[in-house]
Amino acid sequence: MDILEQVLKLFGFNEMTDSIGIICLLVLLGNFFGGLMNSVVLAMGGPIKRRKLFDRISFRACLFSELLLLVFAFYYHAVLVQSIAVVHIVYWTFTLLSAPVLAYIGSQITYLIYGDQIQKNYRLYKQLMQKKKADAAK
Repeated sequence: MDILEQVLKLFGFNEMTDSIGIICLLVLLGNFFGGLMNSVVLAMGGPIKRRKLFDRISFRACLFSELLLLVFAFYYHAVLVQSIAVVHIVYWTFTLLSAPVLAYIGSQITYLIYGDQIQKNYRLYKQLMQKKKADAAK
C-alpha cells in the first residue's frame, strides 16, 4: 500500500488514501475483468442475439461502476474533505475515463481468443430465428 499511498499523495490526497486507492482499484480491475469475462460468456454460451450497446449487461455494469465512483468522489469532497483541488479533478477524470477503456481492452483480449466461437453463436441465433419463422409460416 505504500506505493499506492505515495501516488495518491502526488495527487494531493492526504485523507483516506487507502480507501480511495482500494475503491479506484476495485472499479478499474472490475471493469477490466468484466471486459475479459464478457467475451468468454458470449463464446461459451449458446446462440446469441446481437444487441445494441445500451442493451448489453456489460455496458450497464460499466455505467454502474462509474456511478459508484462518482458518488464516492462527490461524498469524499462534499462531506469528508469539503474542498476540491484541480489535481483532484484530474485524478477523478482520469479514473472515470480509464474504467471503460480497461473494459474495452479486456473484452478485445478475449475476443481475439474466442472471436470465431462468438461469430458462430451469432450465426446460430440467426439460423434459429429463420427456422422459427419458417415453422410459423407452415
